[in-house]
Amino acid sequence: MVLLFALLVIRGFHIAMHAHDKFGMLVAIGLTSHIGLQAFFNIAVVSNLIPNTGISLPFFSYGGTALILQLAEMGIVLNISRVRYRVGAKAPAAKPAEETTEQLQGGNA
Repeated sequence: MVLLFALLVIRGFHIAMHAHDKFGMLVAIGLTSHIGLQAFFNIAVVSNLIPNTGISLPFFSYGGTALILQLAEMGIVLNISRVRYRVGAKAPAAKPAEETTEQLQGGNA
């Protein structure tokens, strides 16, 4: 079990380091760290290294809302890894604003 969580964290950081942009990198690091720290704290509580904190084991412990959020977090990380492999995936460039020669009237003019 510990090995699976370690591999999940390693793969999450690998996805983050190869993300398409800085925002994707930061999101992937944050979500991966969240799952990794939650697993670390639960394993530390079970092995009596730290006092009981009440944090559940990701993906396995009882709780519907936590499971849905963790699966959504992993879906976001998987989406970040998918964006990396798109060929020529660039955001469309913004068109420069057209200059207007009309003057806006305001108030009582």
